[in-house]
Amino acid sequence: MLPDVVALELTEAKKVLADAGIGNVQIKTTRPPRGGEPVGEARVVRQRTLAAGDCELVIAFRDYKGVK
Repeated sequence: MLPDVVALELTEAKKVLADAGIGNVQIKTTRPPRGGEPVGEARVVRQRTLAAGDCELVIAFRDYKGVK
């Protein structure tokens, strides 16, 4: 069973998944529609199981510099 890592910082989420034996973790980033440079920590906002026990994480950063 895949451990729940939603709301964890990305580094912690990757560690939890590695400890659970999940080898292939795909990471996608969500961003504001008007752009900006990511600032601060990245947290997991979505998690789903893919084929063969792989995992996909969607992350968002704490803030974005230069967002209009």
